[in-house]
Amino acid sequence: MANSQKVRIHGVKRVRVETPEQYARRLQLQAERKARKRAAAPEPPIAETLYHAAEEDTVESCERYFTQYSGSRLQSLRPMNWLSAPTRYVGREHVNVASLGEHWFGPMLAWLDNRVLKGFETESDARQALVVLADYLFLYLPWWIELHPGCPIEVPTSPKEFSRFFFVSRMSIDSSSPDDASASTPRTLLEMLALRRPSADSFNLVLVQLERFFQFVITAYEANDQVAGPKMSNPIRLYFDKRKGKSRTKTNKVPFDETTYPHLVHFSQAVEAFGEYLQQLAYDRYPFGDTKLYARGYDTETWGYVPIVCYRGRIYPIRWIPNVFGLATREFHMNPEGAAGIYVSGTRINTGGNRKQEIRVPHLTVLRLLMGLIETGLRGQGIQWLDRKKWDSMNDRPVPISALYTAMPAEAFTKMYVNTDKSKDGPWTTFISWRVRRSFLAEQFFQESIAEGMIDAEVPYEYRESSRFESVVPLFRGYMATGPYHDATYVNYWRALLLGFQVYYNSRVAYSSRHPGGVPILLQEPAEFFVLVPRFQPDGVSIEVTQSTNGPYCAISWLTVNTPHACRATYASLRDGDLEVSEIAEQLGHENELTTTGYQIPSESRLREKLQKADRKLIGYAIDGSSEELLHPESPRSAVRQSFARDRNATIDAFGFVNGVTLWSTDELTEDKEDALELLRASPASVIAWHPTHACPVGNQCPRDIIPKIGGPRRCGLCPLAAKCVDHLPAIAAKKNELRERIVSTSRRIRKMEAANADPELIAELYRQRELDTKEFMGWELSEQILYDQAERLGSEGLTRYHVDSPELVRLHLERVSRNPTDSEFFLQRIAESNAYPSMETPEVRARAARYIRAILARAGYEDAATTEIEPYEELRCFASLVKPFMDAKGYGIDDLAKILAPTDSPRRLHATRHPLLELPLN
Repeated sequence: MANSQKVRIHGVKRVRVETPEQYARRLQLQAERKARKRAAAPEPPIAETLYHAAEEDTVESCERYFTQYSGSRLQSLRPMNWLSAPTRYVGREHVNVASLGEHWFGPMLAWLDNRVLKGFETESDARQALVVLADYLFLYLPWWIELHPGCPIEVPTSPKEFSRFFFVSRMSIDSSSPDDASASTPRTLLEMLALRRPSADSFNLVLVQLERFFQFVITAYEANDQVAGPKMSNPIRLYFDKRKGKSRTKTNKVPFDETTYPHLVHFSQAVEAFGEYLQQLAYDRYPFGDTKLYARGYDTETWGYVPIVCYRGRIYPIRWIPNVFGLATREFHMNPEGAAGIYVSGTRINTGGNRKQEIRVPHLTVLRLLMGLIETGLRGQGIQWLDRKKWDSMNDRPVPISALYTAMPAEAFTKMYVNTDKSKDGPWTTFISWRVRRSFLAEQFFQESIAEGMIDAEVPYEYRESSRFESVVPLFRGYMATGPYHDATYVNYWRALLLGFQVYYNSRVAYSSRHPGGVPILLQEPAEFFVLVPRFQPDGVSIEVTQSTNGPYCAISWLTVNTPHACRATYASLRDGDLEVSEIAEQLGHENELTTTGYQIPSESRLREKLQKADRKLIGYAIDGSSEELLHPESPRSAVRQSFARDRNATIDAFGFVNGVTLWSTDELTEDKEDALELLRASPASVIAWHPTHACPVGNQCPRDIIPKIGGPRRCGLCPLAAKCVDHLPAIAAKKNELRERIVSTSRRIRKMEAANADPELIAELYRQRELDTKEFMGWELSEQILYDQAERLGSEGLTRYHVDSPELVRLHLERVSRNPTDSEFFLQRIAESNAYPSMETPEVRARAARYIRAILARAGYEDAATTEIEPYEELRCFASLVKPFMDAKGYGIDDLAKILAPTDSPRRLHATRHPLLELPLN
């Protein structure tokens, strides 16, 4: 029975049973029949365009012919084996291509064979480059020579005659050459290549392949004088000939945002559920014969099944489903072995007698392939070439498909075996959700229930004769094909799927159900997943205009904004923050994290949220200046700025504004310099930059003559233009402590580097930084002394009427208290100051805060205190929230807390400027 043909009778239907050999023979006969039809078919439309250019017979038409003689539209004019059996160009049949290429085609084919021996898996790019070279040699050059009789240039009959100057690039430094020299010589290969490959990337791709070809000829045909000979040089110089392209660090694919992506996942599952319902109808003998009923899609109510999407407590019925189900008549096992079968909602429907039967059934194969792309972010080829027998082999505890039709599966994520990848040399694994596994299992069982002879046949990856991957049994095998569905097929289905999704999203999600008054309510911005573009002529430049009785018109094409590959960028972008970049890279199969970051393009809403979070971390206080712990004169609602907006002169006097200090020579002090207070009075409000420690009347644009004297830009403690007032005193004290910490830290680094005999230049740079920090510290110290004098004057004159926020708080600010705190007390004070002025936060302060948090937890008996993880840049907030209740309850200040945290008195002392304000509870 295995080797003979059998016919069985089931009721009134005759079912033919084929052996694998008979099935293969039938496929071969069908392929031969299609080939005969193509041979008898009329010439493609491009042939007429080419004939017209040949009849025109001008230099312009010659170049136009060369430009248009490329692409898939020439398959009937130039078959795949054209290099081994070259045909003549249409309209140019008098040119004997085979004769002209007698010494060309042999080396070309030899180079392609050599690539196979070296392990190259594909020859597409190399073959296309050789075709471009052949068209230049045997199409353009003979034609141009015919149009210029008497021209001394001849077609090079071998690679050694293909000189660089005549045929590749006429670079010359001789300025005496006539401008019209190009009119007497044909265009070079580079010029003609630019016409056919206008983009820099495609241009360079061909050029690189041609350079390798000529290098092969030089090496392999050195002893053949007819082809190369010992003196031949490579006519291609990549350094000079390649065009400058754009270096891309980010993908140009548009990802789905976090608003639309969850709906896309749920929508695709609903479409799959409707497809399974259609398979149930097909099994129940629905004919699916009248294609007009579903050519454009399915009205779900008419078909008797309306799938729904449940998302965040809302239910969205889907009234229309796009036609993403390919129809085909297949032969099925009606009672297959094992788990194979057609599954609807997790239940196998083909049960009964052990027989085979033909059914015209909708296929969900391409839809499930797209669902895998949407959720996994893998490359299209990675999903397309999954092995049906291996993809689930890494799952140690496989959950049956019936248990996966739920929102609470026993195992949410499982490993998937990916047997191919663009950048890997072998199989690898990634994690997939139970939704993806459920769909893939359903497709696997569907394929295994088909009773066709070639269904279990292995196919080489990408049909390559030489591949680094093992042959696969495709999970997504196409109908009447040995391999999976082609790229063009799933791209067409992708367009249809997005069309249905746009209809669903805009009608159900963006708008609410209709208001009683009949007007839908807009809830959010409608989504657009398509763009309309005009159709272009074969040259890729000219727009295609068609004449009709109503006048000329231009046909349009509709393209998707989000391509299938955009799912890769979506995965990398939406998981950012929840997963580490290294984890995302592992999931996507990237070799390094840099590649993953190139795919991460956050949406506007996510970017806005991150900016707000970063802003809160950086600023650390209410933007309206409502902080109760410290004054913030830089806030627009602060007393000083509100007063300054009303009356500048009165504010400068009332708040005791003073000029910045200078520490350079007395000669320079006597020079006529700009006065900071005068600039503060005259500068536009948009120019003045307000800081916690000062106000800059030149908008942070340090003048050139001041930068060398202060040691660099933004050394504001030494700048004479940095105007300060008494409300800046708390921030100035905090700035001094920040500089003191940097000076001590730099001194430690210098000692360690000197002990390790480090680079003297690096040590000298540290000395310079410490000297500048010390000078700036002295500048802030001097400014503080001057402001305290101003504060005493204001107090004696009673000029405190502008301090309306917290008069008692201001009074406490103006009472200076100096101490020599311990190391712990100093850093507790720095934590308090950095909590109020985040711009003065340093890594050492954050490290100290994290250390104190772990110390407090350890003393409280927390077992995992030493390994407690604290989110970066949240250390100060966590520390403050941890100690504030304790300090409030006990009435402790910073010195009391320092005694608790420091088990022994430290011999080190860090002199710090402190204010009673800093002894208030931390926020």
